Amino acid sequence: MTLIERDNDKVTLRPSCKSIVAATVPDLRSKLRWIIDDGACDVVVDLSSVQMVDPSGMELLISAFNSMRKVGGQFSVINASGGILGSYESIRTNRHSSIREG
Repeated sequence: MTLIERDNDKVTLRPSCKSIVAATVPDLRSKLRWIIDDGACDVVVDLSSVQMVDPSGMELLISAFNSMRKVGGQFSVINASGGILGSYESIRTNRHSSIREG
């Protein structure tokens, strides 16, 4: 189950899965597409329950960031573990979007 909270134009997505991997990406991708297509101006992905993100999960986050940038919106990832933060920084995505350790 994934919790989605809307506060005006800001939407926070909180995946409840422990890992964002190839098996969980399709569901999260459809939720992110719905959020972006619904007109959110600020999308926040809260990874407080997530312990690991594989390359397909990183690709999902990058894709969501790019989609928000195309529509002039903001995209950020919060409460990332140290390992996730390291992976995100190693592909230099942190230069273009916000990610904070939790």
